[in-house]
Amino acid sequence: MFNYITKFIQRMLPHFLRRKKHTIWLYVLLRPIGDVVEWFNIFKEKARWAIAYNGQTLVLELALNDKWPDALGGIYIENQVPQSLVTYFYINNELPQVGYLYQSSEDYITYVFDSNAMPPWDFIVWVPAALTYNEEQMRAYVNQYKIAGKRFKILTY
Repeated sequence: MFNYITKFIQRMLPHFLRRKKHTIWLYVLLRPIGDVVEWFNIFKEKARWAIAYNGQTLVLELALNDKWPDALGGIYIENQVPQSLVTYFYINNELPQVGYLYQSSEDYITYVFDSNAMPPWDFIVWVPAALTYNEEQMRAYVNQYKIAGKRFKILTY
């Protein structure tokens, strides 16, 4: 574990000072630095793993399946296709015309918006029912990697 500290001491210490007392004393002085280096290397590997994932659907699925390996790759994401924000008015026997609700004297188009037409989430995270998981932990994990402003729901199948 601290073999590199011993090698560093042997390489940097002049040959006339390489006595057991000097070597042990330097080892005791450098061991806390070795601990910090080891903690930094662990942090570096965790950070490198964390930045390898982004908000793309397939990569987010991979991250979720890596985090919960008991799911055996069963966690998947379903994207919701946004509904049209414009409502057209026509009778069923008429051909649907691309017309908006406005008068010709007006120089702007009035759109009619139906708030119930939009789903309350942008994507669904489907989790196998047999998997035991903490929903708050999974929600926090997805929030870490999803694109900002996207809403999601966790459901089981």
